[in-house]
Amino acid sequence: MVLNRVQVFAHENWEGQAVWLYNYRPDGGEQLIFDYNYDPKAADSSDSLDEARKYINATVTQLFYTSNLVHDLYYRYVLYAATSPSK
Repeated sequence: MVLNRVQVFAHENWEGQAVWLYNYRPDGGEQLIFDYNYDPKAADSSDSLDEARKYINATVTQLFYTSNLVHDLYYRYVLYAATSPSK
């Protein structure tokens, strides 16, 4: 049996640069609990980046979760379709 392992590096990238290794990532602590509140407030364009930065933990955690979910779905259904016998 081959185990499918994928590494996801979900992190902030406010500057949009290619150097990502030291960008901020949420820390779930020893228990790996990534439970963050998300309750953004309406803001005009001058304050919108500040409002977004308040929720970076929730945003990056959701990015990781969604990427992992999509990967699992592709792995399950695309790999299954490719390896199942033709009808």
